[in-house]
Order: sequence, then C-alpha cells, then structure tokens
Amino acid sequence: MPLHRLILFALIVTGLGPAACSTSADKPQPYESARSERPLEVPPDLTAPGSREALQIPEVAPRKVNLPGEGGDGIGEARVMRDGAVRWLEIDAAPVAVWMRAKRFLQSQDFQVLVEAPELGILETDWRETQSTGFLAKLMNSGSGTLDKFRVRLEPTANGDRTQLYVSHRGMQQAPEAEGDEPAWIPRPSDPELEAEMSQRLLVFLGGESPGVVAGEASAVAELVNEGGQQVLTLSESFPRAWRRTGLALDRIGVVVADRDRSNGVYYIRLPDSYLTAERIAKSAPRELRIALEDRDGRTRVQVFAEDGGDPGSAVRDRLLTQLREQLG
Repeated sequence: MPLHRLILFALIVTGLGPAACSTSADKPQPYESARSERPLEVPPDLTAPGSREALQIPEVAPRKVNLPGEGGDGIGEARVMRDGAVRWLEIDAAPVAVWMRAKRFLQSQDFQVLVEAPELGILETDWRETQSTGFLAKLMNSGSGTLDKFRVRLEPTANGDRTQLYVSHRGMQQAPEAEGDEPAWIPRPSDPELEAEMSQRLLVFLGGESPGVVAGEASAVAELVNEGGQQVLTLSESFPRAWRRTGLALDRIGVVVADRDRSNGVYYIRLPDSYLTAERIAKSAPRELRIALEDRDGRTRVQVFAEDGGDPGSAVRDRLLTQLREQLG
C-alpha cells in the first residue's frame, strides 16, 4: 500500500478511536482471544465444494400469463361470410382467443354484458333503449320507445382452429295502449340490418378487412307437415346450412341454447320465463327441450322433443316449430 494511504488510514483510526470507545474499552473483547484455525481438510477422494456461487440469488425469468383473448400472437385474419340472408364472421383463431375481444367490443358499444357462458360460447347484452343518435337509431329510424339487445355466439370449426361468430338481435317496442308511468313492452321482429351492422363493426374492431363468400344454396323452403298427428318442420336445404341457420333462429326467438351436438344434429335448449310469458305458454310446460335436425337426402327434417326424448306437448312443440319456420322460410 502506498505510504500516503497508510498515513491517512492511521489518522482516521486515531481520530475515531476515542469516539468509538466506551466505558468497557479497557475490558478484553471476546473476539480478541479468538484463534485462527486451519481450513477444513478435504479427503483426497473428494472435491472441495465451491463457494463462489453459494450466495448468488438465482435469476427468475418473468412469467407472462395470457388470458383468453389477451396477448399472444393475435387472432389472425377475420372476414364476413354470407349465405343468403345469414351473415357471420369467420376468424382464424380458436374461440378461447376471440372470447375476451368479443366481450370488449360489446362494452365499447355501451352495452353491459349480462350473460357470459364460455362453455357455450355465448355473450348476451342487456336491453338498451334506442337513442335519437347513433347507428341503431339510424337503422331503426326511430328514437325512444324501442329496446334492443344482442347475443354473440362463438362456434369452433370442425378442426377447432377457427371460430364462426354469429350476432343476433332481439327487439322490444312500447305497446301503444300502455298507460301510466311504467311502459309496457312487447316483442318486435329481429332486424337483420342491425345484425349486419354489428357484425361489420365487430369485424373492424377485430382488425379484419377481407370479405368472404360461401357458395350459397337457393332460398330454402320451410314447411310444416303433419306426421302421425305431430308437426314436423322440413327444410329444402342441406344439413350444414340448416344447422347454421337454425342456431341463429334459436338465438333470435329468445330461447337459451344450453348445449349443442352437431355430430348428432341436436340443440339442447331451455325456455326462460320471459319466453313462456311472451308466448303465453303455461309455466307448467317442459323447459328443457331438444331441437333435432336430421339429414334426409339433401333436405333437413326438424323436430322438437322433451329432454328425455319424449313428446313435449303440442303447445310448446307447435309454437317453436312455427317460429322456426318464420325465421327459416
């Protein structure tokens, strides 16, 4: 060590000495009697452990968790598909990747999402009154006195790596004979223009631009026929197209699709109280039903069964088939 540093060190120690000492400074300290021991001897057949890494804190790489529809590699391309009057979005991503983005879209349109059923791929908004401005009012050409809600349904394609997204609309209007402060609301028909507008807005929200085309069939003919004393709906279209359009029709008429089995052509539906009230069906009617589609040589046969496969009764069966015919015809 250079001489000037030794001198400086001695001056510092001399200056600090009196301040650091206490009344016990004259007493020997335990460490002063400590002895230096030889290092631990390691047997010749062993290797001494290294101490350089002993106290190092391991580096932990930050873990990024991607929620459904958040982060990741994006959702790929999205496009509008059309088959006759039916529109849907086809997205190059699985439903789990699209789910959160679809929810955020509905919220961005000032709707509150009341129903979230990821296992069914269903998002449903609250009822909102049409305002005098905005795209809803422009399409409906009306201000107050109407209510609107939307349902978004996501279905995986056969291989599961893409999503078909359907937007359905339901509407209510104020009854003209309503009296008092509380208006009475009655159903009004679903509006395909609103569905198309919402689908287009959702496409832009997802970043999609390219249009798509489906080789559409001729307009289907939907007929109610009597077979063995029971009504059956027949559609002059193939099963794939009938399945797609029936799912959208069920969304529009307001029933709850609790599950679906495309391989067997079955929609499992539930009738909420609001549906029974609106259609004036007794509350004692069966709530859990099956809508069964069957391919018949290029045509499709649609029937309604109770949950156990039995007869649900003419009131429920005939009303559902009539509504489906109105939507599909």
